[in-house]
Amino acid sequence: MIHPDEIKNIEEIPVLFIRRMGNYNISSKEAWDAMMAFIKENNLDVKKLRYFSMGHDDHKIVDEEKLRFDVCIQVPEDQKISVKGEVNHKVIKGRKYAIFVCKGPADTMGDIINDAFDRIFLKWLPDSKENYDENRICFMEHRGETTKIYVPLV
Repeated sequence: MIHPDEIKNIEEIPVLFIRRMGNYNISSKEAWDAMMAFIKENNLDVKKLRYFSMGHDDHKIVDEEKLRFDVCIQVPEDQKISVKGEVNHKVIKGRKYAIFVCKGPADTMGDIINDAFDRIFLKWLPDSKENYDENRICFMEHRGETTKIYVPLV
């Protein structure tokens, strides 16, 4: 059985993001490569950044070429960045989230996350007293070998 590690309200998170389309296994790598190049080009301190990602679409329902995947960074307020090209601003919406922690090496994290999403949406959410907020999107926060899955709740 899967259970959230915590349920809490979070503040909105302003981020810079890059979007890629297509198969999540390919688009996620392409998007992270582009974001890492942006970080290097702007001499950002990687240790001061927060890293997020989100797949907007269910790969079991949406045609592969239409799948949208965003990678995001939260830059400390004291670092001023000029966005250009494919890098844009957006805000990850705050409010109530169930947070699930996944741990594992990068080469198996995709499988770990996919399994967690299946267990969250097919088992935990239907069995819980919580309701999914369809007006917000699930997102993940990445730090080393730990990924937190944030599931928006009403």
